Amino acid sequence: ICLKLEKRNYNLAQDKLEEMRKCYKAEIHKLKKENNSLNRKKKRYKTIPSLETIQSMRINVDTLKTTNFQRRAIKIKDEQQLKQTNIENQKLAITIHYLRQSH
Repeated sequence: ICLKLEKRNYNLAQDKLEEMRKCYKAEIHKLKKENNSLNRKKKRYKTIPSLETIQSMRINVDTLKTTNFQRRAIKIKDEQQLKQTNIENQKLAITIHYLRQSH
């Protein structure tokens, strides 16, 4: 009788263990799928720039715009001075030409 009870308990324990293995196996499979999904999301989020990066990029763009605007203003000023210098050079060339002819 004791052996029969012991065997029955053993079989019940084996059945329970098998059930638990199946349940844990299913849970592990589910967790692996969720983990893979989270890793894919993590990779996607890594490619999205952070707020600090975006703000830094905006500051850089604003700085570049300001620098570009300043350079453009300097270029326009230089072009105006060059035109004025060319006009003065032409006047001097004409004056020198007439002075040479008068001597």
